[in-house]
Amino acid sequence: MSISIGLVGLPSTGKSTLFNALLQKYQAEVAAFNFTTINPNIGIVEIPDPRLEKIAQIAKSKKITYSTLKIFDIAGLIRGAHQGAGLGNQFLSEINRVDLIALVIRFFENENVPHPENNLHPGNDLKTLLNELMLKDLETLDKAIFRLQKDLKLNQNVNYTKETLKIIEKIKLTLESEQIPNISQEEIDKIKEIPLLTIKPFIFIANCSQAQIIEADELITNFCPKIPLKNWVIIDALNEQEIIDFAKSEKQEIREAMGMRQSGIDALLQISFEKLKLINYFTARAKEARAWQIPLGTNARQSSQKIHNDFFQKFIRAKVISYENYLSCEGEQKAKEKGLIRTEGEHYIVKDGDVIEFVLNK
Repeated sequence: MSISIGLVGLPSTGKSTLFNALLQKYQAEVAAFNFTTINPNIGIVEIPDPRLEKIAQIAKSKKITYSTLKIFDIAGLIRGAHQGAGLGNQFLSEINRVDLIALVIRFFENENVPHPENNLHPGNDLKTLLNELMLKDLETLDKAIFRLQKDLKLNQNVNYTKETLKIIEKIKLTLESEQIPNISQEEIDKIKEIPLLTIKPFIFIANCSQAQIIEADELITNFCPKIPLKNWVIIDALNEQEIIDFAKSEKQEIREAMGMRQSGIDALLQISFEKLKLINYFTARAKEARAWQIPLGTNARQSSQKIHNDFFQKFIRAKVISYENYLSCEGEQKAKEKGLIRTEGEHYIVKDGDVIEFVLNK
């Protein structure tokens, strides 16, 4: 099952432009009017990992395969979306499909691209988006509470019902105070059948113009002071789309000329990976060097299944080298000579960057 990110924002915030930049191709239609997107654009994007390139170079691999995420470019929400305004119910249901919500906030000014409320204010736009998500969740919670209280009266699943009610009533109180819920993963797992939007992980994207990039931190602090800077990704989506066809080195030169130390695209994908609590382990062969995406805390047997379902049943052990040792030894041979290849059993918790060879029962 693909892990996914949803690009969510008001109309004309540059979501489809950003979507194209992420995919490095012109897939989504972009136009200077609201609701260019009705049905979501969906694509697969590779997650850059410089470690894999170094591993491939050492292993002399003919092919490099990165781990991927699925991206949903969801149609723009407007005020009143939770009540169905602007096909809001349809668009909000699309957000339920994703694992992480990336809120795209428009900072750029362009008189040829009208703001849906004819008043560009990033702080107000952010508040509108969060309010719509919270109001939709409050509606969902009211329905869930009604159903659970009915079950309680009928003495159905009493322990489960009481525990679930306690969690969702806590969430409801938080939402009613116009705050995003902060609950444990254990609590999230207990209410996973209730389709709530605000318990998903969030990242915030400041879509700036080229001229704004240098002062972006100050703009964010002024307009959106409640969201810490560390939770923001600053990007010029239009510029990233316009340089799709440029060579990698040329793209970096352009970004540096704009005062950007890192690609906003790479930063967005890396932060998304972290927010989703995902890690990469690697396999390295002459035919292919590959990154395998797994949830943090996955054991060796479960990790092997990522390569092929049969590996789970046939698993015997895993030969593991840390990325740092693989790099310093320039491959498996010297690592083996130095005793740096470990043999791990099925319960070993795979670490980010592990280079692994699975030994299977034939």
